[in-house]
Amino acid sequence: MKVNSIIAVVILTLFSFCACTQEQEVEVQASRMLSIKVDQGGIMTRATLDGLNTTFTEGDEIGIIVVDANNILYHEPCSYDGNEWFAFIPCNPKFDNYKYFAYYPYNYDLDTSKLILSASTATEFFSNYISDFVPQTDQSTLENYMASDLMTSLGTYDSSTGTVSFKMDHEMGLAIFNVVLETGEPLSGADSSTIFNVGSILPYMMPDSYYLIVHPDNPVDVYLGIDDQQAPTSIRVAKGKYTNYTKYSSGV
Repeated sequence: MKVNSIIAVVILTLFSFCACTQEQEVEVQASRMLSIKVDQGGIMTRATLDGLNTTFTEGDEIGIIVVDANNILYHEPCSYDGNEWFAFIPCNPKFDNYKYFAYYPYNYDLDTSKLILSASTATEFFSNYISDFVPQTDQSTLENYMASDLMTSLGTYDSSTGTVSFKMDHEMGLAIFNVVLETGEPLSGADSSTIFNVGSILPYMMPDSYYLIVHPDNPVDVYLGIDDQQAPTSIRVAKGKYTNYTKYSSGV
């Protein structure tokens, strides 16, 4: 009896140890965070125009939304430290069955009730948000210019690595203004407010032109004549595309 009791105790102890070890392994797996990769492949047109590539920099945030067939499981900011992206979204064995969407810039107040959970593309998923999105009126600073550049993506999940990859696409259009004097000579390096009429939309100053992000469905009026002597021109650009315009000026 004593021998049987000892054996029983040993078996019970080993069972308890194994159960504890398995539980610890589950906890470690559950605490592993989702790995994020972001590719700004949709930048092509802007990068080739003048060498400016609106790549993400340290401190930038995108929003990541994880959904199943009927619910939004996560809506979290994903921060970039200059090398890697991090979002507080733990790995889950069911992640193979979820869909992953990303957008930039991150909006804490995003109305998730307007998202289309059944969507199979990012543009459809964010369709209501895209429709309501308003680019900054004053884009003369890089911060405001980037905040106007709405991008979205449908991610691809790799269960072997616990990584979801996003290729961001631009949902807005880009108007490029080349400023010339009455003599026909190009003018560059002047502040936007001295070239474009006060109270109007102010573009971002580039080395030899001015960039303005516009909503593809909501054209904006910009005076292109000298000292606003002509009627404004309605500026409309398709999503992910750019259009060149000539803006005339009498000088600074």
